[in-house]
Amino acid sequence: MAEAVGSILGPELDAQILMKLDDLKRAGAAHGFQLCLGYRDRCLGLYYLGDFGPDRPPVTTQTWFDLASLTKIISIFSLVCLALQSRSLQSVEQRVGEFLPFLKSDLKDRSLRDLLEHQSGLPATFEDIREQPVEREARVRYFLSQVDEMPRTAYGETLYSDVGYMILGLILERLHQQRLRDLFDAQVGQIFSIRYAPIDLPWSFLHRFFESDFVGPCQSLDNSSEFLSGSPQDPKAHWLGGDAGHAGLFAKARAVENWAKEIFLAYHGKGLLFSDRVLREHIDFNKSQRFLLGWDRPTQPSQAGELAGPFCLGHLGYTGSSLWVDFEKSYRVTLLCHRHFPELDPSALGRLRPQFHDWLTETVFNRLREIL
Repeated sequence: MAEAVGSILGPELDAQILMKLDDLKRAGAAHGFQLCLGYRDRCLGLYYLGDFGPDRPPVTTQTWFDLASLTKIISIFSLVCLALQSRSLQSVEQRVGEFLPFLKSDLKDRSLRDLLEHQSGLPATFEDIREQPVEREARVRYFLSQVDEMPRTAYGETLYSDVGYMILGLILERLHQQRLRDLFDAQVGQIFSIRYAPIDLPWSFLHRFFESDFVGPCQSLDNSSEFLSGSPQDPKAHWLGGDAGHAGLFAKARAVENWAKEIFLAYHGKGLLFSDRVLREHIDFNKSQRFLLGWDRPTQPSQAGELAGPFCLGHLGYTGSSLWVDFEKSYRVTLLCHRHFPELDPSALGRLRPQFHDWLTETVFNRLREIL
């Protein structure tokens, strides 16, 4: 099954886009995809193709995907910006110790910006996730006690860290006295139809006759014979109950595009939810570091492609999700898939996705004036 929905690009270009997605599928990048393209204040079209493998459900417009690390920008970046707007946060220069005063190590002296921009010295991952304790709050206390004792790299060096975003999620919970899932849902998720796990939207045979929402299956990283649906693939997010700062969100491509459009419009002073003052202060393209409050800047070779410009920002998710926004050229690309299945090579997507982005830039975005 392959289709373009709500496209304004025309049937010829729609057919080419679907053909390129089919090329990705045939090359083993994933079994199926959702793609949503945006430009300025418009959605250019939603495209879907394929399935989740043999004897597994098809991809439709109603399929939800595990966003994995897109959670870092959609959840944490959003909530930090909104907290700055409401003055519940005074600055991203505030120290971690202000929110977690029981810390004993120099972690307490790191700023929120250090965590957001992966310059805290914290390690990439936290592996010691035990079955005991069972209660989430006890697991949080255990996690923070272990992180407090972790060795760190030199302060100021960039090291991509899930741990830093796990801490940011817990800081936001303490700041608002609300669990991260509920906080995000109230401030962002309900507006854009993006949700934290667990999500109970299973596939059934009836979906073949009545289009309705369901979560696409994804191979477990702990057990290759197990397929998850509505539970995060990331073991650390699952360990924290489904909602964590680094992973745990699920959505459809159109929902991610709607969120990205709001960020883009707000940056240019036309947003409804976010403040252009806050966004422009913290998305500063004059800065040299790779990450801008969590957003990744393309560094070649980049998954955004060789043609990604200096005003392009985005993020990848381990499951196969990706989002790129060019704040100067005004285009957005949301590509969602699940790349982990026994019959697939999960590294294939990384080899093929940059070429796909370059093709979109040359064939679609560089020709928008003549197309529209």
